Amino acid sequence: MKSQNFGERRNGLRPELVVLHYTAMADYAAAARALCDPGREVSAHYLIGRTGEVLALVDEPMRAWHGGGRGMAWPRRCEFALDRD
Repeated sequence: MKSQNFGERRNGLRPELVVLHYTAMADYAAAARALCDPGREVSAHYLIGRTGEVLALVDEPMRAWHGGGRGMAWPRRCEFALDRD
């Protein structure tokens, strides 16, 4: 499963921070669906499940929309996102 919720990193910026989010979803499958739903405009590079499963959602060279949609300003464009269900 891959998320469509991502964009190009601007001006050749590379990640400078790692951001950890807790999704507060009911389970891993619900979190994966939410992070891949184009209507939500949110995503992460990886989703990590409670029992250790890992799902790659957005390719690392791209900018995941983990802080919200396309209009988010720096520093969100310079981060690498991990979400936990």
